[in-house]
Amino acid sequence: MGRYRIGFRGREARSTRSSLHDRSQSTSPSRCTQSSLRAILARLRSYRIYLLVGAILLVLLKLTWPRAGPGGTAHPEHPGELTPQWSSKGETSPSISLRLKGLDDASTSGLPTLAKRFTENLQQLEHGLQRLLKNRFLPSRDDLSKLLENLPPKQQTLRFKVCNGFANQRLSVVYGVLLAQRLGRTPVLPVLMRDGVQRSDATVLAHGANKVSFEDVYDLTFFLYELAKAGIRMLEPHEAPRPSAYTEVSLGALGANVSGALATTYGHLQHLSIDCPLFKMSPGEMNQRLDEPIIWAVLDALRPSHLPYLYVETMQNAIKHLGAVNGKPATRYNFLHLRLENDWVEHCKRWSNIPDGVVRDNCYNNTETIDVQLRLFAFSTNVPLYVASYWNDVEPERAKKVMGRLVDAGYRVITSNDVFPEAMKAEDREIRALVEYYVGFGASRGCGPPTTTVATSPWRHTCRCTSYRGCSHTTAGAANTTTC
Repeated sequence: MGRYRIGFRGREARSTRSSLHDRSQSTSPSRCTQSSLRAILARLRSYRIYLLVGAILLVLLKLTWPRAGPGGTAHPEHPGELTPQWSSKGETSPSISLRLKGLDDASTSGLPTLAKRFTENLQQLEHGLQRLLKNRFLPSRDDLSKLLENLPPKQQTLRFKVCNGFANQRLSVVYGVLLAQRLGRTPVLPVLMRDGVQRSDATVLAHGANKVSFEDVYDLTFFLYELAKAGIRMLEPHEAPRPSAYTEVSLGALGANVSGALATTYGHLQHLSIDCPLFKMSPGEMNQRLDEPIIWAVLDALRPSHLPYLYVETMQNAIKHLGAVNGKPATRYNFLHLRLENDWVEHCKRWSNIPDGVVRDNCYNNTETIDVQLRLFAFSTNVPLYVASYWNDVEPERAKKVMGRLVDAGYRVITSNDVFPEAMKAEDREIRALVEYYVGFGASRGCGPPTTTVATSPWRHTCRCTSYRGCSHTTAGAANTTTC
């Protein structure tokens, strides 16, 4: 080994003397300069995405910058303000759009066209960057149109309503599409609700100011595109016949087999409208082989629209940062769906006292001692615990008691009060529920009451679920069970 080092050094010395002689007679960069260039190139490669974005922006500015007029004078400039627009409350436009404000249309005939082109280019750029940076597939309307060319709507259509809270509204969409497929009809996209809180057993339906358009909640183009891929054509409201062309039917009067009754009694009608189909199809009329692909196609197609999606990402990152240890953000978190709300307490009282001889002790059981259940199922206190509930409707003393037990048990508890983005604090109840639901998808483990339609849904595919009562649980009103 010693000889090798000596020999190497001898060769290196000769090489060095030779290179010094060469450099004295050459104008090529020094070895130090070459190393610096390589370091710079390596650094530039690490920032290649930013360089790409900058290049695209320069091209857009080149294409859209006002050209000089015939006299060599550029068109007058008018300052424009680019602002994100959230279509909340009374608006029905897409969730995020870019608008140019302050443009004087009368100043020049070419400027409105310029503004339109500039806005379209920015939207296309945003669309492409979303795909590139977030790996989030964003089909365009053109993509959807091409897919629908070979999937014309059926002659008969079906309108349906959704009801109650966030998770029940999702399932209402599932049942509505399922019934339409069973009846050979094209379903029409329903409107959703801002607040579906149930103070009694009465069904809550969308009406007046409580309505919210589908695209304000879910990614509409993605939803229609994914359904079309599964062979399901769904009409947007403006594509369907006017509501007055429909015959209204109440599902409650049809008996146990609603799909059979609708096909037999109302099959001749071209346009049919039904009330909320949630849980109206009995297990006996369900066909697992035929229905399950439709059910999962609908559920998989329901993903948040752009702004709720950003809320989810922001909250997931905030949870990990708040759960930091020694300044290092947590790599994972657990999720607890804790039903403490006043409406849930009343629901459980009614549920437990149905006079049919069936023992129903799976609604509010273990809720106020949830820390015991978490320890039984080995939920680590070293992992941050996000606790989801609609705190606006929780009695302060009840919340203090339950949360105090969790903290005393050593859990690092995080709630929406800690991580809700400021803009989200004013959002409607069901938007907040939607965001927390998808925050649950990012959790390592989840826990919730067995009688809610939210508790098990995010973890069904991965079997990371736990209910208050045990690892085997049932989604309320459905025939499906999940065992971890």
